[in-house]
Formats: sequence, structure tokens, C-alpha cells
Amino acid sequence: MVLGLENIKGLEFLDKFNLSGILKNIGDFALLLILIAIGGGGVGLFLYYKKQKTLYDQKLHFFEEVSGQMIPTEDLKATELIVPGTSIKVFYVKSKGLYLPRGTKKMGKKSYWYAIRNNRELVNFVM
Repeated sequence: MVLGLENIKGLEFLDKFNLSGILKNIGDFALLLILIAIGGGGVGLFLYYKKQKTLYDQKLHFFEEVSGQMIPTEDLKATELIVPGTSIKVFYVKSKGLYLPRGTKKMGKKSYWYAIRNNRELVNFVM
């Protein structure tokens, strides 16, 4: 029954019209699309963070000279880049927007120590 419209000649097809069934199917389809979008977004975020973790795998440890003693000040994650058109390798620290020359002395696997001297000079060093 659709508000008495079924009694009008030519509108007999409204007897078979099921609005609630159509809306239920549309709602089910919309729910499916929303669940696919949420699942795809979750997988996308997982893959993005996993890629960032493998990309920024170099550890840079900074020490500052205070009263003749080397005091640890900051630890950063960096990625190693090659300057286009050259064979020069540099570190890029995303959190600081900073490019540093690649250290030549390692202090462990993918770990470099830098000293910040009183004149703000950066020196790559080992113990």
C-alpha cells in the first residue's frame, strides 16, 4: 500500500514496488564500500609506515662538547641519498629537513656518531 496510489489506473505496478527492499540493498552496498575503504586505508597505512621504517634506517647520534666532555644531545633517523649526476652520498634527516655529508666512520651497524664542537663544526668520530 502506497498511500492509496495503487487505486489509480496505470499505477498498478506500485503494488509490487518494494521501497524498503531497494533501500536495504543500497544500504548493504554502501556498507560494503565503507568496509572496503576502511580496510584498504588500514593496509595502506601499514605499508607506508613499514616502508618509512626501512627507508630511514640510518641512526645518527649527536654529541656536544661541554666543558671538554662529550655529552649526548640528540638521536636522529636518516636515509642515505646519492646526489643526482654524481657519486656523492649524503644523509637526509626528514624530521629536521637537513642534508648531512655521509659519515666515513661507523660506530655499529648503520650507526654514525657526530660531535658538535664549540665552533658548531660537525665531526664524524669513533670512540
